[in-house]
Amino acid sequence: MTLRNIVESFRSRNLIIPLSVQLTLTCLLTQLVADLHRLGFSHGNLNPDCILLAQEDGMTVLKLVVTSLRRLDEDRSVRDTFGSSGFKAPERARGEAHSIALADSYSLGRLVIYMMAREEPSGPDTRSREDINGEE
Repeated sequence: MTLRNIVESFRSRNLIIPLSVQLTLTCLLTQLVADLHRLGFSHGNLNPDCILLAQEDGMTVLKLVVTSLRRLDEDRSVRDTFGSSGFKAPERARGEAHSIALADSYSLGRLVIYMMAREEPSGPDTRSREDINGEE
């Protein structure tokens, strides 16, 4: 079962995922992403469809589906906009060079918000920092 399946199941019954479960999932996901980064890789497309919860030998196991690991030290093309819309970091949506480790962190935050709010986040704000700061 994916994280999306779980969130949608709770949402369809107008229920909230217990806070203790949300915190446990957040800690486990954070550790998985940190371990990937420590090994020198980035996921690049964290979203609720790539997070699986499964029963194995009577235990609930969290699995991360990875379709394309990327080395953190790879050169990035300005055209590299890999990622799922509502979970993609703004700089990725703009096609700017960026740290994919930071993009994973942004996506992880969006996943936590998704679990808590039970609503799909809108796409990233693609305005530059300069544009946003100029509005103040």
